[in-house]
Amino acid sequence: QVVTTVKVESAKNCEGKTVLTASDNEAITVLDRGSISGVVYGDKDNDGWQGTTGVESGTDYYLPGVEIKLYGCLSSNGMPIYPASNTSKGCTDAPNNGAWTALQTDTTDSNGFYRFEGLENGYYYAAVTGSTVTGMISQSADPDQTGVKCTTCNDSWKNATDRLSRVGIVGAANDFFQVNFGYYLDEVISGKVYNDVNANGIIDESDLPIPGVTVKRVSGGCTSCPTTFIRCGLRHSGSHYLIAKWRRMDSNP
Repeated sequence: QVVTTVKVESAKNCEGKTVLTASDNEAITVLDRGSISGVVYGDKDNDGWQGTTGVESGTDYYLPGVEIKLYGCLSSNGMPIYPASNTSKGCTDAPNNGAWTALQTDTTDSNGFYRFEGLENGYYYAAVTGSTVTGMISQSADPDQTGVKCTTCNDSWKNATDRLSRVGIVGAANDFFQVNFGYYLDEVISGKVYNDVNANGIIDESDLPIPGVTVKRVSGGCTSCPTTFIRCGLRHSGSHYLIAKWRRMDSNP
C-alpha cells in the first residue's frame, strides 16, 4: 500500500474569504502488473536461435514495423480467468469456459522491440502478424524452441490450443523477457522517389513525390555481371517502392 496525502489550503468562498485549510491521509493499494516483451529480428544466415536471446551479434538485424498481438483468456464477463478451474484443460474447455480475446497490439520500434505491460494475473499468448514481416521467406527462430532452428514455427509464443498450464501465466506480476522471433528474409530495398526542391538531401514537407518510377536492383560496382539479380517483383504506392524478391539471371538487368 501507498499512503497519499491530500491537502486543501486556503479554500475561499465567493466573497474571497478563507473557509478551509485541511489535510487527510488515505492508504491506496497499488496493484502490481506483469509484462511480456521481446524483439523481432532478421536471421541473416537462417541458422535459428543463437545464444540466450536468439540474435546473432554482428550478423542478424532488428525488424521495425512488425505487428504483434497479445491474447488473454477471458471469462464471459470480460475479466481475465485466474486461477483457472482446471489448468490441464484449455481456455475454451469446460470447466474453464473462457475465450481467447485480443487485448493489445504493438508494433516493433526501430530496434525491433515490442512490449505489452499492465497485465493482470491471467493466461496469455502472443502472435506475430506474419504479413507485416516484409520479405519473409520463413520463420527460423521461435521463443518456444530456443537454442535451435525451429521446426514447428508458427509465429506464436505459446498457443491458443495449449492447456493453460503451458501458456504464458502472469500470476504474481511477473515479467516475461526475450520473447523473440527470428525470420529468414528475402533481400529488401525500399524507399521513396521524390523531387528534392531545395536540394538538401532530406525529405521536407515541400518536396513532392514522383509516382510511376521503375526502380531496379543491379549488382553494385560491375559493368559486366554474368550472374546477377534483377527485380522479380515491384510494389509501389504513390512514390514509395519496395523490391522484395529476386531471381538469378544470366545477363545484366
